[in-house]
Amino acid sequence: MRLINVHTGQLEEPKGPPPYAILSHTWGDSEVSFRDLNHPDVESRPQYAKIRHSRRLAASRNLDYVWIDTCCIDKSSSAELSEAINSMFEWYKNAEVCFAHIEDLPSGGDTCTEGELGRCRWFTRGWTLQELIAPKEVRFYDQNWEDRGTKQSLRDMVSHVTGIRKDILLGAARLDDISVSERMSWAAHRNTTRREDIAYSLLGIFDVNMPLIYGEGGKAFIRLQEEIIKRTNDLSLFAWDARDITEPYCGILADSPARFHDSSRELSRISWAQSVSDFAMTNNGLRMTVQLWVPYQPQRCQTSFPGYFLCLNQWRQNGHQYRRDRAVGLFLAKVGRGRFVRISHTSLTPRLGEPQLSDEKYKLQTIYIAASYWPRTAALGVCESARIQVHFRLPEIFNITCVAPSASWDAFNRLFFFDSGVSGCSGIACVSGVIEDEGGKGKIFIRFGVTLEENSTLTGLRWVCWMFKWDSDDLDAFFQENPAILTRDVWAARAPVLPFRRGRVECLFYDLWSYKLRISVSISEHVMPSISSEPIPTIIIEASTWKPTLSETEEWTPIC
Repeated sequence: MRLINVHTGQLEEPKGPPPYAILSHTWGDSEVSFRDLNHPDVESRPQYAKIRHSRRLAASRNLDYVWIDTCCIDKSSSAELSEAINSMFEWYKNAEVCFAHIEDLPSGGDTCTEGELGRCRWFTRGWTLQELIAPKEVRFYDQNWEDRGTKQSLRDMVSHVTGIRKDILLGAARLDDISVSERMSWAAHRNTTRREDIAYSLLGIFDVNMPLIYGEGGKAFIRLQEEIIKRTNDLSLFAWDARDITEPYCGILADSPARFHDSSRELSRISWAQSVSDFAMTNNGLRMTVQLWVPYQPQRCQTSFPGYFLCLNQWRQNGHQYRRDRAVGLFLAKVGRGRFVRISHTSLTPRLGEPQLSDEKYKLQTIYIAASYWPRTAALGVCESARIQVHFRLPEIFNITCVAPSASWDAFNRLFFFDSGVSGCSGIACVSGVIEDEGGKGKIFIRFGVTLEENSTLTGLRWVCWMFKWDSDDLDAFFQENPAILTRDVWAARAPVLPFRRGRVECLFYDLWSYKLRISVSISEHVMPSISSEPIPTIIIEASTWKPTLSETEEWTPIC
């Protein structure tokens, strides 16, 4: 660490280092650089005034050294620049005092107003964020280098201008105790000359290190988030605003800290959840084991929301009382076996009412959420796990109570995702419904299933559908006793199968007391906008209940 000797004006590398002051400022044109400092006429340059005043102020505090970023770093050395940027937060933190020169703060008076501070460029720059937070003492100086107060004495105004809590400014709270989203919000309205620097300026705020790659643009901020994921299980990292994204879907990672602009005020009082298990970024996206919600309209057991809900905050409040209507989180669309993308244009704080768990038997599930979303490439990759779909169309009286395999089931579109290259894969949906006639109400339980047969391909789709009644009382035991339930033979051995012949369209009529259940199976093509504009082969299982009339033609009248 090079320091300027305040008495000689020369650069030195003392061991230790000794106590030193540090300068915070916004860069102008032709700043005095590392190479310029050895020029014999350097002190006659107008830009040397910053160094001269910094030396004077440090000497007045009985300090022998001062550090200034423009001239204490050899920026021609990429290795030195990288080390300096990764160490800068600690350098400001360890300084005895930080002199913050606000060159556009007008002189006059011993104090300043909030309006004056808010208009100053120093409060809009990315690098000055850590220079405000890290030092234990920050003294503000106006354009004429007159002392205008400290971050302690001006804490109310500085807190309001920056959105940073006063206890952080006073050093009474640790950065690790502040949620990731709130810390991101501090940089939401700040900017840097180079796009990569908005990420590099936040390294110390999140206590992470990473190499500098100028020229990568916005990828630097993606890398920053990936490094944060390695250090914390704070789910608030994903609580950013996607409402103005033009695409209907997006990735789980933000493209800029500006996406967190609402987190400082609206979400600052949220008790953020810590993931119950680790999560990590993989080449398939963010892998996490979570509990997904399905928001429902209670009167119809149908969703009024766009997708699965991933809750990010601690929604259990007041002891045992559940307040799911105050949830903060993301809506996700399922695009394959255990794969999801984030849905844009949705609020982080929707009024959910009382959502259901996506599957009561599989409350925790491992999912993959795309890190970023690019429609064409995402479609080519994700569709490999969703080459065939099985879609269920059921009357409102039926409620799907259990599915297997749950990773392949999309509750919102009522369909299974199958990989066409897997022989014998099956999808099972257990449904229940209430039938009411003159004799009262009766409850019926039915299992529907589809199995892709050997050598089934996209061009030669071979499948078999089956169904039979089941007793709700033994459902748990059935799943526990039959770990291999996803094979056709086990099903055939368990109960009489009501067969569908292989073919394009098949129908079955089944007696339900005074009603009849009509099942039709067909093959069509279906487009899922979340993963592809290309149609995907889809097996459709459609059920409806009918009550026969006494007419001579014996036509059936649908009741659902």
